[in-house]
Amino acid sequence: MLPPKDVGYLMDIDPFELHVASDRDGCIRVHGLSGVISGCIQEFGGRKELAEFLGFPEAAIKNWQCGSAPTPLFTIEKLLPFIKINEIQSQGDIRNTLLDMVQFFAVKRSKHKIRLPRKIDEKLAYFVGLIAGDGHLAGHEKIVKGIWIVHFCNGDGRFVKHIYAPLVADLFGISPSVRKIVRIDGRSYFEVSFASKVVHRLLTNIFQLPAGMKCDKVKMPQILKSSAPEIRASFLRGIFDTDGSVVGNKIKFATTSRWLCRDIVTELENLGFFPKVYEWIKGEKYLRLFEVRLVRQKDILRFYALISPLHPKKAKLIRKII
Repeated sequence: MLPPKDVGYLMDIDPFELHVASDRDGCIRVHGLSGVISGCIQEFGGRKELAEFLGFPEAAIKNWQCGSAPTPLFTIEKLLPFIKINEIQSQGDIRNTLLDMVQFFAVKRSKHKIRLPRKIDEKLAYFVGLIAGDGHLAGHEKIVKGIWIVHFCNGDGRFVKHIYAPLVADLFGISPSVRKIVRIDGRSYFEVSFASKVVHRLLTNIFQLPAGMKCDKVKMPQILKSSAPEIRASFLRGIFDTDGSVVGNKIKFATTSRWLCRDIVTELENLGFFPKVYEWIKGEKYLRLFEVRLVRQKDILRFYALISPLHPKKAKLIRKII
């Protein structure tokens, strides 16, 4: 069993990390802070004065104040020293209070309003594990064209439709598109995708997942390594439900990333397992493959209880060998 949860064991997400210096017109924006903008207008003595300080047209300030347009996130950070909220004095406390007030995240000229978790919980860690396994984030050549696609591919339709897609909707309020792709050889898989700069930035800026080709680069996000055991176990669950398998009486993780292999081994050992590592190359055209295996019956029993895979077929296979 995992140790008891400590009070406040969930780590905060800092949405200000979604912003990068090159952003301005295409920056991340927030809904729900019109009252804060009104307070800043009073603090500066008028809309015109606030507009001059921020470098935006006065009409934009008016739209933020009345809530007809979302407020750029970086302007809120710039205004922190001037924001007053009741008796709160610390800028850190003001910052956290503001983030609690945010209702949705968005980008300019987009009608979509995205929810964003305020804390890293088991659901979010599981989602990050799924993307680290079978996900793909649009790379630079797409991003420069304003395409912020988050892809996920898996061969199990039931898993995609009943686990992954509802998870995306629950976490972010997004309904992703699901397509069945049939290959030339007759085999099929399911592709789930949605476009969101907010979620893309969450995965690349905060969780440090690679955009573009990632198979041999991906690693466990540092922020998750510093999280509670429940969170780390949830990330492993996501990795197993995508890159894991049950072969004979063994549980396996397979990856072409040496870094992710090391992270899986470390986390399994930290959770009390005794993993074994194997590596091999299928052929000249293939990358080196790293396998992490659990072979002891005691480990397999604990894995089912502790990691608790959600992939229906894999969970069923484990039940057969315990």
